[in-house]
Amino acid sequence: MTSNSGGIREQVVATPAGDARITWHPATRPRLVLALGHGAGGGIGARDLQALAGALPGLGVTVALVEQPWRV
Repeated sequence: MTSNSGGIREQVVATPAGDARITWHPATRPRLVLALGHGAGGGIGARDLQALAGALPGLGVTVALVEQPWRV
């Protein structure tokens, strides 16, 4: 697992279809984890996913953005 600024961490997870990447946006006082994935042809850089990853940790929600194996 690698760390970036702001506590954001990346984790590579092996799957039968290849490696997937999870980008963790941790809450300071987490109450739950919300895993979000992108649609076909999209990526975790989509505005809606980035908006949620930016806003929800402040509300106690750790966000896990899951990048599908074919995008890694």
